[in-house]
Amino acid sequence: MVLTFPGTVIHELAHLFAAEILRVPTGKLTLVPENIRETHIKSGSVAIAETDPFRRYAIGLAPLFTGVVAISAISYLLSLSMNHELITILYFYLLFAVSNSMFSSPEDLKGFIPFTLVLGLFVAAGYMLGIRFELTGEVLEVVTRTLTTLTNSLTMVLLVNLGLLIASWGLTRLVRSILPSLFPPKKPS
Repeated sequence: MVLTFPGTVIHELAHLFAAEILRVPTGKLTLVPENIRETHIKSGSVAIAETDPFRRYAIGLAPLFTGVVAISAISYLLSLSMNHELITILYFYLLFAVSNSMFSSPEDLKGFIPFTLVLGLFVAAGYMLGIRFELTGEVLEVVTRTLTTLTNSLTMVLLVNLGLLIASWGLTRLVRSILPSLFPPKKPS
């Protein structure tokens, strides 16, 4: 939990601020683990009142958008200070913490089906009515630059997580080979 704490803070505050902006009453904010099961850890939460599916889904998706913005900002700052080792390590840690906390949980995705159906109907209706959007000039340049930065940021996040996965795998194999009595072979059922 310590490894992802900055990401948990950003995740839960994104829910809280989105709910407040959408005028949905909020309650208790928790930033420490409160429900630990064998395969699932609830690392934080914010109580949100019942609301319509559209606002519920917008609140649920807030950490994804906030995480993308945070990852882009961290990547930009990282590109400015790659020659300072400690700052570079801090940025990679923040990339790891934020990227692993930005995705929506099943609880966050309540309202997904009604939201998606209505959005799909609006897009289909607009398309059939001939409504098209084109980006040109400076707007196209800004969107292209933003998407390029985001692609680079998410690639960096993928590489950080891949490196940590390989390191974890190697460490697990090393520990199992050194201390085989702690990890007896599984018996077939």
